Amino acid sequence: CRRCSPSYRALPDTYPPLRCTDRSAEDQSVLNDEWVSVPMGSEENFVFKHMRKNLFEEELFKCEDQRFEIDMVIDTNAATIRALE
Repeated sequence: CRRCSPSYRALPDTYPPLRCTDRSAEDQSVLNDEWVSVPMGSEENFVFKHMRKNLFEEELFKCEDQRFEIDMVIDTNAATIRALE
């Protein structure tokens, strides 16, 4: 794969083209559909638990994780409903 920098690589030519709807010409000109970020070294093994300092921060991280999961479920359900309509 081509490299833009040590942590960015181009998608292979054999990768299926991405399809996005409702993109304006401006969106098309600025959004990236070709390059992906690749973790290097310690980035992929880094665990955020090292950053947590107390019980309150731990609970905040848990809450944020749960909200993210709920958002994903809502988005999945909304996409399913749109597909069924």
